[in-house]
Amino acid sequence: MSELGEAEGVAAGGTQAAAPAGGRTRGLPKGKGYLRWMPAALRAIGFAMLLLAIVVLVPTAVPRVLGMDTFAIQTASMAPTMPVGSLVLVQPVDAADIPEGEAAAFHRGDSVVVHRVITNQVVEGYLVTKGDANQLEDQEPVPYPDVIGQVTYTIPYLGAFGEILSTVTGKIYFALFIVAALLVIILANQQTAQRRYLTRS
Repeated sequence: MSELGEAEGVAAGGTQAAAPAGGRTRGLPKGKGYLRWMPAALRAIGFAMLLLAIVVLVPTAVPRVLGMDTFAIQTASMAPTMPVGSLVLVQPVDAADIPEGEAAAFHRGDSVVVHRVITNQVVEGYLVTKGDANQLEDQEPVPYPDVIGQVTYTIPYLGAFGEILSTVTGKIYFALFIVAALLVIILANQQTAQRRYLTRS
């Protein structure tokens, strides 16, 4: 029985197996190596989310701060210059100052229309307009009081985001998106700091 007791804990080949200090196992470093890429991946995702937020926020919100209006193109009447889904930036100007050949935004009933100015009748005080994709001029002239301003810039694909951010619900979701991006970056930094601490210890 004494010989059997001495054999317990002896590894193959007759050498004594050393117990890891502090109760650590040899599988832990391997696991840490497998997760080494996680902080960098999370950080990349977080910064990509922030970059997307900036790309959406700058053209949709900043113009409003500067006194401009933004509208989304919802029909194909101005294609291909302004395809459906484009975001147009409109500078409020005196309707008499809008040059012929430039696009203007104006009220028509409850809707906002963006069409090109064919003729600016300064004396009579109205615009003759036409959609780029339309064969004929608009039947109704646009009185100066209905004119919102002149289109100064068009950004494809961002019209939907502009409409979303014009609502309270859209602003809340956008803010939550930014918070989520920041939390992802913070989590990545915490994992990096924890891994460095475990490596030093």
